[in-house]
Amino acid sequence: MPTPAASATPAAPATARKQLLASLYAVRDALDALIYNKEALASIEHGAQLLAQTFARGGRVHACGSGAAILAAMHFADELARRQGGAMHGLPVQAVSDIVQTGSLADTLGYDRIYSRYVLSQCLPGDCLVAFSATGKNASVLNAAVSAKERGMTVLAVTSAPSSELQLLADVGIGAGTGEATAPSHELHAAVIRVLVELTEREVFPGNFELPDDGTQLIS
Repeated sequence: MPTPAASATPAAPATARKQLLASLYAVRDALDALIYNKEALASIEHGAQLLAQTFARGGRVHACGSGAAILAAMHFADELARRQGGAMHGLPVQAVSDIVQTGSLADTLGYDRIYSRYVLSQCLPGDCLVAFSATGKNASVLNAAVSAKERGMTVLAVTSAPSSELQLLADVGIGAGTGEATAPSHELHAAVIRVLVELTEREVFPGNFELPDDGTQLIS
């Protein structure tokens, strides 16, 4: 009986491999640019201090974003609520991501008012709004930032456009990316979130990051 021919995975077409490498290089180049952007690095440090100060005075942190940026807001809230450097208690952080509530508000008030309505009804003076928008132009996020300032909150903006309107509204603005809602920008924001969360944890729970005598870090 003839032996069946062994199945083989076809090699990726040259054009597909070229596009794959181009996408990865774009992300690498964006990350390299951030590493050497002293202003952006300083803003990340200031953002962590702003968050730590919010928690220190008993405030809460609320995160919002529109389109793909809502995923960044949810990622940020999950990281900060879940990790905390090994702390036994959590930190008060919430992403505005209830699709039933936001969908109802969009039908009633219009999509551009969904986050500002949340701010006015759920947030308190002394809280902090973390607003994600790649372009810094999204109306729903901009309106939320305006409402947050009117309510006596602080605003931390994470965008890809350092000179955007959202950045100008914010107490601290982190501008990292291409200025557009592109894949490198989204990947860069994921890295910013990870660093921002760890710096905040180090401010709030410094004892969880002390080095033992042998120099081994207890928690990373």
